[in-house]
Amino acid sequence: MQVDGSGSRGRTLVKTRHPGIYARGEGYVVRFRDGTGRQRQRACRTLAEARRVRAEMTADVARGEYRPEARLTFAQYAERWPAEYAGRTSKGVRPLTMAAYVRDLRRAVDHFGRRRLSEIGPPEVKEYARTLADSGLSPATVRRYLAPVKALFATAVEDRLIRANPTAGVRLVNGSAAAEPDDEQVKALSPEELARLVEETPEGSKRLMVVVLAETGLRISELLGLTWDSVDVEGRRLRVRQRAREGRVERPKSARGIREVPISRETARDLAALRLASGRSAAADFVFGTAKGTPL
Repeated sequence: MQVDGSGSRGRTLVKTRHPGIYARGEGYVVRFRDGTGRQRQRACRTLAEARRVRAEMTADVARGEYRPEARLTFAQYAERWPAEYAGRTSKGVRPLTMAAYVRDLRRAVDHFGRRRLSEIGPPEVKEYARTLADSGLSPATVRRYLAPVKALFATAVEDRLIRANPTAGVRLVNGSAAAEPDDEQVKALSPEELARLVEETPEGSKRLMVVVLAETGLRISELLGLTWDSVDVEGRRLRVRQRAREGRVERPKSARGIREVPISRETARDLAALRLASGRSAAADFVFGTAKGTPL
């Protein structure tokens, strides 16, 4: 028996032996009424999924917990999400963190595209992670790309656009997706490799940057945030108080990032020579800044 496919772009709905579930093309449609008596419907890919959705919707309506699934696509919500996201803690979200989220989210937009938020579940999230891993990204980088996706879906739940966060409880293992942090092997340069790297770097401030990074273990953003008042030549120490990324200068993410780091006698001497030769040697000038005095 066939029924009018109203709301399904003219495609015919065919009744099945399961009440409220209709076949349409190669998929299925679940029809039910919400708490106001308005007819709703959901598209499903398999009969098993349709039966599950039908049971969930019926239970939600009975409990008074039903809310319409969002018709927003992932791409549409990703476009507006940055302006609405306030972070997961009382401290909010740092501008640099948000900028990184927006940049990393582009890859997810390309992957999920016009798929509705409500159509993305744990299997789709795992598929996205596998796609990232298969492209050659490291487990740590896969987790970095997943971070804004998790935050986006958490906000969508708070906005009552979807019923549950599809990233919640998803564990990515075995390298094909992402390994746990303890499973990662970090490879450091050997003394010979480091010496070759320094030798191949142009002399002057660029070579000194490589030497300081290798000697102190500073993050690149911390190195670029150094100002001359952070360099204690006599005491042979660097005071890490800020970081510079993408033209922005801010304090380290945590209190542990504020610290003093020892440097060798030779590095202290080379930094002193760089300051004398530099056209910008005031206390507030960047040690490794641009000719205009901005962060490199």
